[in-house]
Amino acid sequence: MIKMEHYEEQFSKIIDTLKKNPTGLTITQISKRIDLNRNSTAKYLDLLRVLGHTEMRSVGTAKVYFPSERIPISSFLNLTHEAIIITDNSLRIKEVNEKFLGLARKEKDDLIGKRIDRIECEIIDDPEVQMNIKKVISGENINLEKKFTLNDGYDYYFIINLIPITFDDTSPGLFMIITDITERKKAEIELKKSEKQYRLILNSIAESISVYDKDLKLVYVNPALIKWADKLGIGKIKIGRTVFENFPFLSERIKQEYEQVFKTGKSIITHEKNEFSHDIIYTETQKVPIFQDNEVIQVLTIIRDITSEKKTSMELEESEEKFRRITEQSLMGICILQDDCIKYVNEAFANVIDYTVDDVMNWKPKEYIKYIHPLDRDFVVEQARKKQEGNKDIKIHYVFRGLTKTRNTVWVDNYAKTIMYDGRPADLIMITNITDRMKAQKELEVKEKRFRNIIENTKDAIIIISLNGRLLYISPQIENILGSKKILNQVGMSLNNLKKYFHKKDFKRIIKEFWSAAKDKKVIIKDEIDFRLKHKDGDYIWISAKSKLYKEENEIVGFITSLRDITEKKKTAIRLKSSEEKYRLLTENVNDMLLILDDSFNIEYINESPPFEILGYRGKEIIGLNGMDLITKEDQEKVAKAFQKGLKYGKSKVRANLIHKDGHNVLVEASANIFIDKNGEKKAFVVARKI
Repeated sequence: MIKMEHYEEQFSKIIDTLKKNPTGLTITQISKRIDLNRNSTAKYLDLLRVLGHTEMRSVGTAKVYFPSERIPISSFLNLTHEAIIITDNSLRIKEVNEKFLGLARKEKDDLIGKRIDRIECEIIDDPEVQMNIKKVISGENINLEKKFTLNDGYDYYFIINLIPITFDDTSPGLFMIITDITERKKAEIELKKSEKQYRLILNSIAESISVYDKDLKLVYVNPALIKWADKLGIGKIKIGRTVFENFPFLSERIKQEYEQVFKTGKSIITHEKNEFSHDIIYTETQKVPIFQDNEVIQVLTIIRDITSEKKTSMELEESEEKFRRITEQSLMGICILQDDCIKYVNEAFANVIDYTVDDVMNWKPKEYIKYIHPLDRDFVVEQARKKQEGNKDIKIHYVFRGLTKTRNTVWVDNYAKTIMYDGRPADLIMITNITDRMKAQKELEVKEKRFRNIIENTKDAIIIISLNGRLLYISPQIENILGSKKILNQVGMSLNNLKKYFHKKDFKRIIKEFWSAAKDKKVIIKDEIDFRLKHKDGDYIWISAKSKLYKEENEIVGFITSLRDITEKKKTAIRLKSSEEKYRLLTENVNDMLLILDDSFNIEYINESPPFEILGYRGKEIIGLNGMDLITKEDQEKVAKAFQKGLKYGKSKVRANLIHKDGHNVLVEASANIFIDKNGEKKAFVVARKI
């Protein structure tokens, strides 16, 4: 292979020679001027022509070469972000740019002149790419989008453009462009995930939601809207239809509203009255723009059926006078506000905020705001202003926080609307103290959140069973235990339906204990009950069940039971029992004393018989003592140093005199090995042998 330095040196000589002879030179003339054989000169001239540095014209039978007046391709290949390869019709590489060299992790002189299908590059070596490279040479233009896992272990996405080209000598070649689209592709994948999440959210919302494109064609509808349309008898709502095809009774004004949103990019809220099948339907509709690249491409439409509220409002208007007559006997607080002055208030209203009727009636203009909590004041005052002005853009029902005379916070359920009072609009306010309800609701939300967190984060399966043996709830974790979610279909069924899942020796026992507990409305006596359930693979697994009473509104209605897979625990217990028996036989039949000491030299364990043979003590007499109490004073320091050494290095050995129960000394040799117990504490296992 020609070295790149020599390659560029010859290129430079040829180009300089041609520049000095702008009228052109033949191959023979050039080879003589640069002192290079004719064949090599011809090869270099071909490469320079492909790269755009020279031009060739035929003059008779001779080929005359000139300096190129075009910008050579090699001068701009490295200006692009794409990886580029150029080959001839035999697939030998004629040119590559720096981007491809970095992608292939190669040097340029490793590639020039080599066949493209033999350069050991993950992208080029792909069978599909190889197959299409050969197609391109025959004149076919091919685009591929491929995913590759490169040597760094990461996934990358590329668009590979394979373009047939023709060189100046009319021979065919290949122009390959490799574009890294990894970031864009990953963004698209994340966008799809995000879209899926948003679709799930929209599908779960109770409001009727739809999305329309610029042609007002339906591109998305959530289940709530389908259900609402079905309830009204509107018919089947179909994707791809326009809003008027799905809802033919709508007025032409709706089209103008959508056009306004597409044009301004601002949301609008409207209230509609439509007649359908001899029924009047009132709706509140919110149209929200959906942007892409700062352009509104779709409109999200949220429809709320306010027919019931509207009818209630109209009925309220019709019965105003009648209602006035009974306000004094009403438990609901009632007030009339006009010109920001209190015109009327009943005792129930005053009681909610801990004022007297006289106190409230003597308030100065706008003084009413002092009974509204500062955090809600702006909204409530704005609503009061609109209703006093007769504005139709009002909210009839809302909840806000009020302040009592003693500055305590109360939660108020508020209904308010415009009425005519002395010939002018006023705000009719009706309130109820819902402080206790809000506290209870907050507590319920906390409990529900806690319960939901427990359910979602526990590995145990949760089952709720009514007192009459109905399965009220089975948590999804049951699938992890049994390997199948089929049992989830048993919700609403009788407990007896689960017989096929139980081991035949356990079912009757469990049912008997359940009915006994249900009869007395008491939790099954045992703290935990173990039984066997059939796994999807046919084997039985051990389950531990623990139950508590399940209450609704303080009334016992069933049991809430947690199920835990203890199969491994059972197997371990069996192995442990066997191991313990072997261990006991071993420790009781050796002649050495076996001890476990803590890091303060306290004796936590000693086998039973050897201590008696060596020291005259039974093992149980020694457990709990400090080991130093059994060592002669002369040897205590030596033993203490050896013990500390063991704690530091993991093991130690020492000889020392122990004190026999009858007082005489006994020489023993002890070796200690340090270990960490299950609580993370250092302990010493000591073997002491009489010498």
